[in-house]
Amino acid sequence: MYVIYDDFYLKHSNGPGHPENPNRLVAIKEAIGRWDLKDRIAFWKPRTATGKEVEMVHDKDYIQEIKDLSQMGGISYLDPDTAVTEYTYDCSLLAAGGCFEGLDLIFDDSNKSHKFFAVIRPPGHHAFRNHGSGFCIFNNAALSAKYAQARYGIKKIAIIDFDAHHGNGTQDFFYDDSNVFYISFHQYPHYPGTGNFSEIGRGRGTGFNMNFPFKGETGDPDYIAALLDIIIPVMERFDPELFLVSAGYDSHYLDTLSSLNLVEESYYKIMYIISYLS
Repeated sequence: MYVIYDDFYLKHSNGPGHPENPNRLVAIKEAIGRWDLKDRIAFWKPRTATGKEVEMVHDKDYIQEIKDLSQMGGISYLDPDTAVTEYTYDCSLLAAGGCFEGLDLIFDDSNKSHKFFAVIRPPGHHAFRNHGSGFCIFNNAALSAKYAQARYGIKKIAIIDFDAHHGNGTQDFFYDDSNVFYISFHQYPHYPGTGNFSEIGRGRGTGFNMNFPFKGETGDPDYIAALLDIIIPVMERFDPELFLVSAGYDSHYLDTLSSLNLVEESYYKIMYIISYLS
């Protein structure tokens, strides 16, 4: 498996004491370094996305706003939780480009692995077409889907999001799209307030949006039951050509930003099932 990473991602800052900070990526990199099977991992440098590529999902004026705020230096806020600092724009382009680089690798038939893990920041699933929120600047999952469709002719894509918070931005991008099936497992009610089970899509996208709004203290038995009993048969009918995963780990029982009850082994189980589907 390819791991997309660059130390430059550590330069993005949300200010002192913020939960979305460089230590997230440092911890992941150190954990991979301790893994018994690390010889199966190939670290790969990301590339920088172009402004035109980011315009596949974001308004040009919004992209320029992030660039301008970064060039100003200091710290600016898109909302009370989402900061733009000196390196935010460049890190955001590198995050999107890291996803594109991963897709290029797995669609290259000469490569043995067809999976990649993008260890990137800032995150993206709360980013909308013309504004960021919830720590997120550019929507990396939406950009990845559009890139795969544009560059490789992929028609049907599934996005599975198991962050503790509903990916309202990603849902919004594809809410009326029958070619991208968005699935979210999250705590509800909780930030950002969306993600009820009744949100199933709109127009042509009706039936292609599925939310699992879990109460606090929900553990992996409910996640695994949902995957085995609902997601597997639904995905077998949908038959996507590509799976994208928004892998947020704040559903862990020790995370202070949610009250879900997953443990380390839960993520192994979840990804094992998703890997089976792919």
